[in-house]
Amino acid sequence: MAHAIASRRAILPRGVSPRTFARAIREFTEIVGGRNVSVSPAELVPYAHDVIMVPPIWPSAVVRPGSVEEIQRIVRVAGALRIPLWPLSTGKNIAYGRMMAVDPGNVIVDLARMNRILEVNEQLAYAVVEPGVTYAQLYKHLRDRNLPLWLDPPATAPGAGPLGNTVERGVGYTPYGEHFLFSCGM
Repeated sequence: MAHAIASRRAILPRGVSPRTFARAIREFTEIVGGRNVSVSPAELVPYAHDVIMVPPIWPSAVVRPGSVEEIQRIVRVAGALRIPLWPLSTGKNIAYGRMMAVDPGNVIVDLARMNRILEVNEQLAYAVVEPGVTYAQLYKHLRDRNLPLWLDPPATAPGAGPLGNTVERGVGYTPYGEHFLFSCGM
């Protein structure tokens, strides 16, 4: 299996030449640093498979921005070079928010590095979080500060994220369980 993965040929985005793709990778690397760009088949494995049993859909690369500015720059490069992007927050929303893109060759924009809790307002009972924040992180934040608030997580892993669950129309178990309906400011 390891040999099969290592010997995989790279899949380019549809309609993108090897030269243009190489330029995109250079520019993405300048934006986020070499440690946050992956093109090797072994590093792409988690992004090619899904929880449902369908054949893998291989991305061409993964880029992991750490700020809104980096995302903006990545999107500008991708737009100029016509590179298709597939964003994901945590990729752990088992039924929703999958890691695997819909088309082979897409560049995955993995937002997991953006995992800061920016604000929790106890009085109005809301949180402002970056896209990579997980339910486990938010729970720990509330518990460590002894805030009298509770989460409304879906029935999935604690590594799932509120953003992925919300935008994919996931639900929780309280009267506010329709997360998308009760979200704002994205």
